[in-house]
Amino acid sequence: MIIRRVSIAKRSAIAFGLLGVIFIATVTFSLLKLMQLNDEVTVIAEHRVPALNDASALLASFLNIRLQTANVLAQTGQQREHFMQLLREAEANFEQTRNSLEQLAEAEQARRLLVDIKADIDVYHQLQRQLFSLIDSGQSGAADALQYGDLQTVREDLTDDIRSLVAFQQQRIDDANTRTDQLLDSSRLILIVISVAALLLMVFFAWVFTRSLTQPMAQALAIAQQIADGDLTQELHDQGHDETAAMLRALMVMRRQLRDTINQIQDSANQLASTSEQLSTVTEQSSQGIHQQNEQLELAVSAVTEMTAAVEDVARNAEETAREADSADGTARDGQTQVEDTITTTETLLHEFDGTIKGVGTLAEQVANIGKVLDVIRGIAEQTNLLALNAAIEAARAGESGRGFAVVADEVRALAHRTQQSTGEIESMIAAVQNHTDTTVKSIEQGHQRAQQTLQMAARAGEALTAITAAIARIADKTTAIASSSEQQANVAKEVDQNLLTIKDIATETASGANETSASSRELARLAENLSALTNRFTV
Repeated sequence: MIIRRVSIAKRSAIAFGLLGVIFIATVTFSLLKLMQLNDEVTVIAEHRVPALNDASALLASFLNIRLQTANVLAQTGQQREHFMQLLREAEANFEQTRNSLEQLAEAEQARRLLVDIKADIDVYHQLQRQLFSLIDSGQSGAADALQYGDLQTVREDLTDDIRSLVAFQQQRIDDANTRTDQLLDSSRLILIVISVAALLLMVFFAWVFTRSLTQPMAQALAIAQQIADGDLTQELHDQGHDETAAMLRALMVMRRQLRDTINQIQDSANQLASTSEQLSTVTEQSSQGIHQQNEQLELAVSAVTEMTAAVEDVARNAEETAREADSADGTARDGQTQVEDTITTTETLLHEFDGTIKGVGTLAEQVANIGKVLDVIRGIAEQTNLLALNAAIEAARAGESGRGFAVVADEVRALAHRTQQSTGEIESMIAAVQNHTDTTVKSIEQGHQRAQQTLQMAARAGEALTAITAAIARIADKTTAIASSSEQQANVAKEVDQNLLTIKDIATETASGANETSASSRELARLAENLSALTNRFTV
């Protein structure tokens, strides 16, 4: 959608701005039409109606002039003066009304009628004065001829002109009323059309705006549900540039990073299982070597015991010592060979322990790397939670229209919380693996130290056996001196016997440490299987 290329804030501003423009245009059009109606009503009220009233008043004034003229002609004396005064007032009122009409007259026809009326009223006044003069001079016949002749004609013409002016003003009012009705009808129709168009445009904007929010939110919800179900294989390519597109891209980045993390965890678990198996094999081999060493030590102890008995017998029987010297020399050499074998076996065990320590150290580094990856996952979950919180805030600002968006934001925040919980569980498991790895390393280091002690003891035993061999050789050469030194040789033999017993005890402890190492390696393999089972829930 093209609208998705614009951010939600700009999109909202554009939508509400267009609605505001439509509203302002509608209000402006209404005000213009109202101003036109007001102008028409003002013209009617201030010009047309006063002009009609003045025209009607002009007709009434002229009728009053005719009436007062008739009264003047019919009366004499003071009554005639009274009606003459009324006639002058009627004429003054007529002139005042005619002047007012001249000020209000705008149309050419009205001005022309007023000119005709002024000309007729002037002629009428002139004939009226002639009539009064004829009456005053007693010329009744001439007065009647004038009254029913020229004066009657002027009177009728003037009445027709005034009635024409009244009819013209009435027609102008009717025309203004017609224009007002037409303007009102056209304004009503245009407002209805504009209102319907604005309503349709608002509905269209609302549909497009809502769809631009609900569609990506539905996609985000589907992605979150797939991640919750353990499916990390789906991909989504969104071309939008708004906040929802950024959220979708963040979800896809989280999915890819989570998939990479799971792959790394699976690889690490496999390596951990393989290393555990190798460690178990090496430990078993070490245990077997230690058992063989114990057997050789037991033989050495027996040989030294026999040597001690032989030395004591030398004190009692020097001659028998000379005969047995060769046999003792051979036995001593066998013991020396066994001690050398013990030294070789112990050195091999030390090398194997070094390899085991390196393997367990590598395992600890892999477990630490898994912890770093989990830190990344936790950071992503926190960022997702933050995005969901911002989305909820924006939805709250949007009001009723953002309620659906707020629900989706809550679901995304809950999903981020569950991701954090799962990360915490994996961290707990990794911590347990690290604890067991540390225990294994300590046990192996203790075994390494004890093997070194065994090597030192075996070296000392070899040196002692070398001394014994030399002594036996000297005994063979100097049988006469055996009796005097037999007691000293017996003490040396006892010390060697004690050293061999010490070596045996150390070898026993080393065997116990090897057994513990084997148990730790089996526990490590079990933890690797559990870690692999946890990651197998995800499809990558």
